[in-house]
Amino acid sequence: MVRLRGTPGTAGLLLLLLWATPVQAQTKPADVLQAVETITQDLARFQAADLLTAKPASDRSLKPRRPRHVLQQARQVFLDLQQLRSLNGQAAEPLAPLLVEETSPAQVKAQVDAIAASLAALRPVYGIAGDPQAAAHKAGAKPQDVYAALLDVQGALRTLGVPTIVPNDVLRVAMMVRDNLHQVLRARGVEPPALGAPSSGRKPGDVFQAGLELIARLARLVEQDGGIEVAGGILVPETPPTPITPGHVIELLQGILADVNSIKFALALKEPLHLLPPPAGATPSQVFDVVSDATRATDALIARLDGGA
Repeated sequence: MVRLRGTPGTAGLLLLLLWATPVQAQTKPADVLQAVETITQDLARFQAADLLTAKPASDRSLKPRRPRHVLQQARQVFLDLQQLRSLNGQAAEPLAPLLVEETSPAQVKAQVDAIAASLAALRPVYGIAGDPQAAAHKAGAKPQDVYAALLDVQGALRTLGVPTIVPNDVLRVAMMVRDNLHQVLRARGVEPPALGAPSSGRKPGDVFQAGLELIARLARLVEQDGGIEVAGGILVPETPPTPITPGHVIELLQGILADVNSIKFALALKEPLHLLPPPAGATPSQVFDVVSDATRATDALIARLDGGA
């Protein structure tokens, strides 16, 4: 159910203040998980206001993640939440550029706190007063636990009317991956290769497979290039259940984008990753083509190491 009422947003200002604060080394994944699960409890009140039943927590088994992967998922949740704000007559708040640095749990928590603040501004629209009860603090939590909890938040937002991921959303992330790999190429003294010919008839499963091929190339690049060190290595995620959806593909590409950002950090490339404007009318074939272009860019970097460029 959508309700119309405008209230000023505060999450953007809050995130800037949080990022301006010195990183707190004592922030642990358990602290971030508590904040995310508190958001889930808050969303349960929104669902109750709409006479919806909260879904049980996901039991999806995840491979280990690094904080940079969790941050990318938190950024996607923030974008999803802005759609809920727009549906309810509130202005969408901007997503801050992604800084080129090795992400810490404290930086993930800053983004999670921005999600909480942006959601809190919607409470009066749903007739909700006060803060939710804080979730339990789970000592020993891992980054992948936080990641899974963010997937639960995303699922709760869908029940409230936030549209599912579509190729437009995926293409934007794919373009960011490709464009940032082109930055790496130029920093290595290599011009990006020409774009490939357009394809047709591709499905999300084809794009997912193309993403896995890109991951394999990035892993080879990091292994061979002594100047690139990526903490924890390139993420090779678990295979999602079929049928593969645009949501699965964007999750894969967000992980790749996090690792490309880590490659840029290793090379001291400081240009932040700015969110591109959303394209319109995108198809899985267009996403496939951009991912293939990113793979060709990575192949050019490998060829340079092999003496071919």
